[in-house]
Amino acid sequence: MKNSIKKNAALLCYFILLSSGLFAQDEKSDFRKFGIGASFQPFGLVNILEEIEGVPITKINFAFNATKNFRAELDFGFFHYKDKTYEETVNAITVGLGLLYTKRIDANVIMGGVKFDYTNGKDNWENDFGEEYEDTFNRFAIGPVCEYEHLFGGRFGIGAELGLKFSNVVFQYEDDFMEEEDEEEASSIYTDAAFFARFYF
Repeated sequence: MKNSIKKNAALLCYFILLSSGLFAQDEKSDFRKFGIGASFQPFGLVNILEEIEGVPITKINFAFNATKNFRAELDFGFFHYKDKTYEETVNAITVGLGLLYTKRIDANVIMGGVKFDYTNGKDNWENDFGEEYEDTFNRFAIGPVCEYEHLFGGRFGIGAELGLKFSNVVFQYEDDFMEEEDEEEASSIYTDAAFFARFYF
């Protein structure tokens, strides 16, 4: 009787250890270090049409999970605009970096931290006499951000982010009449929102 109890207890302990090991392995396998996807800013069109010309609405997004509690994100996007009527072309590249603290609860990931991005662009245009000019603009923005992501099978995630940005833009342009370069600077504070989807591997 005592031997059977000992055997059953030993078997129970064995299965508990085995199952806990399996669960730990599953949890570890669900943690992926790298992710790639895209982010979309539904309200970014307002910025493009007004003072923050050249900032792309959609960006390619890379995520690096250094640990389960820290993530770095890299954003990359480009903007191209061509007006054939007025012979004007705008090209810009945006690069962004985010440093985020992450909290994982099952398939949910809650993040908070800071993000900043830099945009460099050129505006090439012609005046009425066919003379070509090139204006440049540089934009730097930084601010706090909160993100939420839901993971499906540990490999695919969709989510949203909301942040506050402090932005500074410097315009350098060639004066059509004075034939000299001039500079303007503008700053703004605005809320920033985006939806994103990523694949992890």
